[in-house]
Amino acid sequence: MSIGAAVECKIDRSEGDTDDIPVYLFNEDGTAKDLTGWVATLMVGTTADEDAGDELDSFTGTGVGTVIPIDMDTFAIDKGCHFYNVRLVAPGGDTPGRIYFFGEFDVAGRIGIT
Repeated sequence: MSIGAAVECKIDRSEGDTDDIPVYLFNEDGTAKDLTGWVATLMVGTTADEDAGDELDSFTGTGVGTVIPIDMDTFAIDKGCHFYNVRLVAPGGDTPGRIYFFGEFDVAGRIGIT
């Protein structure tokens, strides 16, 4: 697997959304990469810089097979436009890891039911 530039993408969530965020990587031949033992850290912050600015919260996950499920059970970030990055560390690799994904992290308010 060759490693290129980090991928920019937008994440949309709603307040209180605790569904895991899955991370997948693919080899050059298009097959899914085995991510067993890899660790992903998603940092959400207030400014669009490499460190996600003033960090509001961070979430982690450990790879199982071809996916790293980032655990969002404690997600409690206020609605608004924030920024994020996802750093990945291979088993035995150095922390804080390389940024693989980054971009806007928009949090919408919950829709009230009356």
